[in-house]
Amino acid sequence: MKQDFNHTDTRPWWKEPWPWILMAGPFITLVGCAVTIVLAVHYYSDQAIHDGGQRKGLVVQKIQDAPLPEMDAKNTSAETAAHNRRQSP
Repeated sequence: MKQDFNHTDTRPWWKEPWPWILMAGPFITLVGCAVTIVLAVHYYSDQAIHDGGQRKGLVVQKIQDAPLPEMDAKNTSAETAAHNRRQSP
């Protein structure tokens, strides 16, 4: 009884389904992360500060006893920024 150890029935790794199934999870996570970052920057990057804070560059500082601005349809972030610049020392 002679066994043939030289004959291997293997395929290249890219033709097997398991590497692709295992790589799909991290790839889907990266795509979801990229979509979340794009949506956050696109829709929420220029939000006005309505809770008594003042933005100076990337820093937001809380102003003590500052009145809250009126919330109406014409209150935009540009108007709020101009208002905050007039009040800053």
